[in-house]
Amino acid sequence: MAGLLATPAPANAQVLIDGGTSCVSIAPGSVPGAIPGQRNGLGYRYSYFGIFGLDLWTWDGAYCVYSNTHYKTVSDDDAVRVAKEFGFVLRPPFSYRVPSGLLVIAVIGVLGLPVAWLRRRMLARDTPPPSIL
Repeated sequence: MAGLLATPAPANAQVLIDGGTSCVSIAPGSVPGAIPGQRNGLGYRYSYFGIFGLDLWTWDGAYCVYSNTHYKTVSDDDAVRVAKEFGFVLRPPFSYRVPSGLLVIAVIGVLGLPVAWLRRRMLARDTPPPSIL
């Protein structure tokens, strides 16, 4: 039994609780020379906490220049300059503003409330009136 508990999980196993830093691409390949010798893109780096691969909470967001697995945080002014230069609207990505896990919880709540209300109503009809003794 102890041997099974000490065995590491396979690399492709789904992690129950997860957290870390993510960099989401906003404009791939649009920032020449920001990281020397590499093709760079503008992205948004943020920290997150999640369960089953769904982000429940995000924080500490900042614009960054990325290349493959490397990134460098840039100021908002520099990010706005790059956005104007390449003609796109600069704003934090949807995945940062509305984490996927919170979206799933909201949908379950919106769908679950009417079902719970209907179930309660159906159960109320099937119960006999209270007896007076």
